[in-house]
Amino acid sequence: MSIVLQHDSRTHITYAYHNDVTWIKDEKRSHQKRTLIGRISPETGEIIPTTGNRRKNQIDENVIQEEIAAYNQKIKNESLSGKSVDRSESNSSQPFLSNEENEELREALINLAKVILKIYDKQ
Repeated sequence: MSIVLQHDSRTHITYAYHNDVTWIKDEKRSHQKRTLIGRISPETGEIIPTTGNRRKNQIDENVIQEEIAAYNQKIKNESLSGKSVDRSESNSSQPFLSNEENEELREALINLAKVILKIYDKQ
């Protein structure tokens, strides 16, 4: 049992799932079952638990709370010790370029497209 992070690129939200892996002996393969346990906070990187209304019968809530607490403690320890915490998926909601840089890049791409079209028109 572990925690798996999955980033939704449409909403720029990273979700945390409880991952339970079992081995199917007859088919000789593994099977994963993921259950949503919360969101990742973009500011702190900690798990914000969901209400859990739909998962009550699926897994033990005490196990979920222990995993969330352990993960959040790990994130706190890494941030206090000065280690680089990889939160690239949670920081993706912020733009990489400013509005002026985006506009300059757009204009440069339009000019490039015009040059390419001129080259093809000459042929």
